[in-house]
Amino acid sequence: NTDSIILFACFRLWPGYASAHNNLGTLTIDDQAEYHFLAAINAQPGHVNAHYNLGRLYRRTNRTEQCIEMLRRCVSLDPAYAPAFRVLARIATGPATGELLRHVIHLQPRNPDALAEYAYWLHKNGRWLPSLQYYFKALEIFPSHKPSLIGTLRILRLRGQWSRVHQLIIR
Repeated sequence: NTDSIILFACFRLWPGYASAHNNLGTLTIDDQAEYHFLAAINAQPGHVNAHYNLGRLYRRTNRTEQCIEMLRRCVSLDPAYAPAFRVLARIATGPATGELLRHVIHLQPRNPDALAEYAYWLHKNGRWLPSLQYYFKALEIFPSHKPSLIGTLRILRLRGQWSRVHQLIIR
């Protein structure tokens, strides 16, 4: 509530303050949030976070085409903005998903969540060995990363590697 009061004070002082609109958009819901994200984009067309947040809002409200458009604008403004690529990967189907996730790993090679997400996609598409390797990379970075540990255990169990499953569980 204090945050909202401060942001409204900012609007009175600087009506075109894009970051204040973006921040208030994250604190409000649906129509109000959309209004503030659009106001941030109108005030500062290069505001990457406002495009991303608006894209996520469109995704939450099942406006997929508008979501994709906002996220594409976001990555055109900042080609290294990995969160937008991750959301686009969740929307994409087939090989495009893998390409987007691989790009995220290129941008964030030490992000265990990104590595695990790509590993999961690989495993789901029948490529268990590369999947296992990416899960292991994620576990090297963050040894107690649950999605990577669970993914690793699933693959090892399916491959009949019970001793390795046991070894990972007791460590």
